[in-house]
Amino acid sequence: MTDHDKNKLLGEILGDDELNQLREGSLLRGVKEMRQRRQRATIARISVLASLVALLAVVAFYPRAQPAHQALKRVAMAHTTEAASKVEYINKDQLFALFPNRPMALVGKPGHQQVIFLDGHSASSQQ
Repeated sequence: MTDHDKNKLLGEILGDDELNQLREGSLLRGVKEMRQRRQRATIARISVLASLVALLAVVAFYPRAQPAHQALKRVAMAHTTEAASKVEYINKDQLFALFPNRPMALVGKPGHQQVIFLDGHSASSQQ
């Protein structure tokens, strides 16, 4: 059966009004389907762009060097703790004995005192 014969048969069966309604319904369904496809495509594009923006934000605000930096801080703190535990304290008589024949004084509150040499020379020049 050729297209002409099919069209003639449809025209005879449905009549003009029914054929126009069929065409109109078919056209409306096609338009609706095209709108839905366009909406799905738009949603897909927006989703891809949003995921790219989120990925860039994660990369920018969560640098990979951060865990290594924290590990270095922990090692440095452990090292300073060990060094602080190995410090030997001396009393003022032992301090004065380290610098004989030099005028010096301890200035400040006990526990927070500083050594001041009264002759104006630094402590390293005597050694």
